[in-house]
Amino acid sequence: MINYNLLSPYTIQKMLKAVDILKNLQALVGETSEIYYYQNTRIKGSSPRNALNFYGMAINKFFGNSLIKRFGRYDLLFYGRGLGAIASLRNPKAPENGWTWRA
Repeated sequence: MINYNLLSPYTIQKMLKAVDILKNLQALVGETSEIYYYQNTRIKGSSPRNALNFYGMAINKFFGNSLIKRFGRYDLLFYGRGLGAIASLRNPKAPENGWTWRA
């Protein structure tokens, strides 16, 4: 099955890999460098910083939407329990030794 959603687990995985590459590149060359080189490509210094910012926003949005979708059926505000109630919820299909995440 093909998933046409822009923010899918597949694209988020690719973004997380890109974030690792960009952070390693910045650590290697320095965060304040004006030019980076990666795989014979010249990259303007502000581009990795902007990309990290945009990737961070997209990843946070995906996980936020996943939490809302996952726990949307619980009326947490009605019970006044807030986000603390999310931490106490258990997945009935999870193995006894822990929690399994399903987006």
